Amino acid sequence: MRADIALTESLHASAEGALLRGSPRHGGADLGTDLALGYRLNRGLWSFDAGAVARLFIGAAGKLDYGEAYIGTSYALGPALVGLSASYAPKQSAIGGDNLYFRAHAAMGIPGTPITMRGHIGRSSGTIDDVVKAARLRPGGRFIDWSLGADLARGPLTLGLSYSGTDMSRAIATGPFADPRHSGSALGGRIGYSF
Repeated sequence: MRADIALTESLHASAEGALLRGSPRHGGADLGTDLALGYRLNRGLWSFDAGAVARLFIGAAGKLDYGEAYIGTSYALGPALVGLSASYAPKQSAIGGDNLYFRAHAAMGIPGTPITMRGHIGRSSGTIDDVVKAARLRPGGRFIDWSLGADLARGPLTLGLSYSGTDMSRAIATGPFADPRHSGSALGGRIGYSF
């Protein structure tokens, strides 16, 4: 579930939570929460974003919370939006090093409907100081992920469904923080509410 709050015309905050069902990837945490503060600048058909995110894991065994910063840009092409972004988590013991994630994404509203189709492809890499904890974000050192999905918007409420996958092999998803359930393909749902 996600909630967004516009603090000013350009400054916004958001909170997003996901049930983790005791995933070993995050130390047995039951709930993952992202708290974000971001700034958006719109210039014609272009928009530019920057911000920071605190990733918190409720009920985790140990200190596994970490933070990262992000920047991005997107361009509107009629009912479609295309963009590029990058996020960087500096070296932290909770992730066994640092992490750099590049992402290309696109979204397109279907004319005459409240449905938006979405997709992305991304690549994660970084340095490793602790092989065991680095497996939380990057089993095997680096990976590519992708998704394709749809959102249905009704007023401030958004319902979404997406199919995602990675090139991560289950064979490398080993260790106390590596969860084989996060490799391969998955179908997921989400709920969002904007204030």
